[in-house]
Amino acid sequence: MNVIVADDEFFARKALVKMLEEMALPITVCGEGENGKEVMELLRTRPVDLVITDIRMPEMDGLALAKFIREQGYPTDVIIETGYADFDYAKTAIHYGVKEYIIKPLNGQELCDSVRKVLEERSRTGMEVFAFSDIVRNAGVCRQIFGREGSWGDRSFCMVLANGRDPVRDEPFLGEWLRKHGEFKELRSFYFAGRNEGVWLAFSDERREVSGLFGRRAVLELKTHLPAQVQVSFSLWHGGIGELETAYSECVYAINERILRRERVFFYRQEKQMEEILTVEQERRLYQAAESGALEAAESVVWEVFLEAQSKERNIYSFLRR
Repeated sequence: MNVIVADDEFFARKALVKMLEEMALPITVCGEGENGKEVMELLRTRPVDLVITDIRMPEMDGLALAKFIREQGYPTDVIIETGYADFDYAKTAIHYGVKEYIIKPLNGQELCDSVRKVLEERSRTGMEVFAFSDIVRNAGVCRQIFGREGSWGDRSFCMVLANGRDPVRDEPFLGEWLRKHGEFKELRSFYFAGRNEGVWLAFSDERREVSGLFGRRAVLELKTHLPAQVQVSFSLWHGGIGELETAYSECVYAINERILRRERVFFYRQEKQMEEILTVEQERRLYQAAESGALEAAESVVWEVFLEAQSKERNIYSFLRR
């Protein structure tokens, strides 16, 4: 479990880190912050399971940080450190999903008990904490969920991925649409809250072109009924559990076409036309901006490249650099 600690008092923060590192628990301190704003930046750069934060900090206090984590939908739990005088104030954080409160000065055993409670709760909801990419890259977990290689027999499958800014979990239409139009023998569905990601495995005895399974009216029906901020992608046909990771990668590549095209439904294209879309001059400007920390100049180059790619109808694979 990845943990970030936040406290504006340097020695208090270092003492907390030391206590956590000495615990016989499967945790890693992956970052520190002096205030909530620093933690916000860390959350954007790495997966974080738990934030342990002081309630009183400059610029952004612990309650504001807990509120931000809840409203942004991060799959991150929060433990708040508080003094006796602030305890009633801290309890208002229950609205922001705070898991535990620890009274200062910190007691090692109380801290350990609180962290262990979070660990146990997250293990009970493990499928929601996981991402599908985590599962397919872990052979042991993959076997537990999907069975052993060859257990699916001779059936082929294609993968369907749905994600976006609107909730996917409460959207049953896609599963119904697949059953109605796909002529599949079996559907298996999974939901992963951490990335608001729905995954369907659609099984069939024959490998017709996936895009050819659905007529224009069917695709239009899907676009019409999906939430406005949800997109869907389809992989090619595959066989066996060992090809799950490849199918997932295809879905991710396909759905990333939304960066360039304002579509809702995407099918993976096997022939990837790899074009050099970054000119030597643009690459030089981008390198110089990054090296000197000139954020606006770097952003200018990136936007320039994206706009050119859109106007010339290049595909998303052009952004891959070997």
